Amino acid sequence: MDATQIRRIEEYQLSPTLQQEIAGLLGRAFPGYPSGQTYFQQLPSFRFLATRAQQLVGHLAVAHRMINAGGTPAFVFGVCDLCVDPLFQHQKIGSILLDALEEEAVRFPVDFIVLVATEPEFYATKGFIPFENPSRWVSIKDHKTVGLMQQPIPGGLLVKSLTGKKWGDGVVDLLGTMF
Repeated sequence: MDATQIRRIEEYQLSPTLQQEIAGLLGRAFPGYPSGQTYFQQLPSFRFLATRAQQLVGHLAVAHRMINAGGTPAFVFGVCDLCVDPLFQHQKIGSILLDALEEEAVRFPVDFIVLVATEPEFYATKGFIPFENPSRWVSIKDHKTVGLMQQPIPGGLLVKSLTGKKWGDGVVDLLGTMF
């Protein structure tokens, strides 16, 4: 078996070929994902890409931003579109991608890694804790702002604290789109 290689790349550095590869992977991993797109609502700041034998097998996009974490300003890495090609699942590629993100986060003033996910059990093994704060975010559809949403996120936010900063109990304002 080939070793998994992890590459960090800034969003603006994606070549057209790499954009096509990412769009293909996202389409295979997420049924109903916008066809040909490399992002759901908004471009991420950067990405981690996992390859084996030069084939893209895993992806993790990251939105680096300031949020209001229930009354506490916080620097976060918001995880977007973490996925592994269906042919390569259950080989720890998702864990390797999250580990790479955490290594990056501890080198900078990032207080929390935050995500919304449908598989909280996997993330719990990586130290993520669910929070059910009411949340506020900008909703975008077809490249247009359609509103400001405020409600609990179904399934809650999954949060991993990196600096010991306390996650507040109030409304979480994502100060932008959902991750």
